[in-house]
Amino acid sequence: MKGGAKRRHVARTVLLVGEGDFEVVLLRHLKALYVQRGSGVAVTIKNARGKGAAHVVDVAVRQSLNAAFDLKVALLDTDTDWNDKTRAIARKAKQRYRLLRLTPALRRCC
Repeated sequence: MKGGAKRRHVARTVLLVGEGDFEVVLLRHLKALYVQRGSGVAVTIKNARGKGAAHVVDVAVRQSLNAAFDLKVALLDTDTDWNDKTRAIARKAKQRYRLLRLTPALRRCC
């Protein structure tokens, strides 16, 4: 490169959508463990505020329309609203989503 110009690196972007508060806490903890500063990975965590698996998938789809993410993951419980229709919504979306299903559901212990 001429004139000492620094080479720019593009960060890999990841969208993580949790069904509720407890899933978001888990995702933040995992981010703190596995994603180091300066690693070239930018992680965005969103809270779907409950309302079942279909709502979580819908929130993930809507959030990814706002920005281009390299990887999109939805962490959801399979106790409510988990059916073929929900799976089809995730498959039919413009870009595929990784669905992490919690069975049994993540519950508050204390």
